[in-house]
Amino acid sequence: MRRLLLALLALLALVPLLAAPLGAQEPLLPPKIDKNHDPNDWESYYDIGVDQLPRMAGKADAAFYWAARHDPTRAEPIFGRWVAFWMADVSEWPDYLDGNLRVLEKHEVIAADSGRYRAWERNPFVNEALVALLDKKAFGSSYSADLLSQGWVDYVNQRYQDAISNYTAAMGDGKKERYLIHFEIALVYTQMSRFDSAAWQVEKLLEAMRSDDRKHIVYLYNSKEMFEYALGLLYAAQGKLSDAREAQSRALQENLAFAPAHAELARLAQMRADTKTAVEEYGQAVELAPDDGAMRYWYGKALLRAKRADEGAEQLRTAVRLEPYFADPYLSLGAAYEVQHDSTKAIAAYQEFVKRAPRRAADNISFAISRITELGGKPPS
Repeated sequence: MRRLLLALLALLALVPLLAAPLGAQEPLLPPKIDKNHDPNDWESYYDIGVDQLPRMAGKADAAFYWAARHDPTRAEPIFGRWVAFWMADVSEWPDYLDGNLRVLEKHEVIAADSGRYRAWERNPFVNEALVALLDKKAFGSSYSADLLSQGWVDYVNQRYQDAISNYTAAMGDGKKERYLIHFEIALVYTQMSRFDSAAWQVEKLLEAMRSDDRKHIVYLYNSKEMFEYALGLLYAAQGKLSDAREAQSRALQENLAFAPAHAELARLAQMRADTKTAVEEYGQAVELAPDDGAMRYWYGKALLRAKRADEGAEQLRTAVRLEPYFADPYLSLGAAYEVQHDSTKAIAAYQEFVKRAPRRAADNISFAISRITELGGKPPS
């Protein structure tokens, strides 16, 4: 089994064709949350999705959808929806894995892949173990005995050192696109929180891709912005902020319209208290992804830090319009209204935050309640 290596190349080549992120054409009914789980927590819905996935792909898709609505910054539920798409009908999954363009260029597959790509934009190292359910449904126990497949099985079963050993051995067979195994190994290292080792693997992958560009005339350009973006995140995780900025700048040299790299440059700017650059980069990210509620939220917060409360409030209002179940923007919106000396709107925003916030956000809930009380309002029951 060749896993997702060829499909990965094909997806990156088809990026300009991708449709809007995977979403429901009609509203999906939320699953019932029992009393032992938090109905405001994305993980409650995600866990239901994982549980339903082997048996009822449609219900799993709905659960993942609602997980993403409660926290659109997370990659896991978006990736889960892509898996649910294939679980509904695995008949063409083997051809997809083999990079068959007849399958890859289908409208519904492109729409689903846009969701997978969006998950990578949130976190290119999102755990892919759910794909094992697809493999099991499509192939049963008939995994091929090659080292690449064994590395994948080890990764899924959290035998990370064995996965690294098998992937490394598989890379030496000289077959086309084997350099992508570097990214597979990087995925393993991130699960082990060995970000330096993961970064080395992505560096080697990019070196191989650049060498391939020089040696061959390529008709479908192998876009490298996603891998540069991933490398920048790994550098940032190690505290190598200068290297992280350089990697994100290279991502934008590959594709100036790559919104996640702008957002990451903004985040890095905030870490060095450069509010001007943060606002500029988030502004560009929002221009490129105007319907992304998480981007609007981050931009609104940056504007607040820059003491531009009116503009920040506007972005945060857009964020809550796009993602009304996402609690965090309401908290920042309350702060923006306080700066504008509009106590009535501030109270309302804080109340909406308390209604929507997951229980694990206890400190922020306490803060919002204190502000409601201080401003003369009544906390929601």
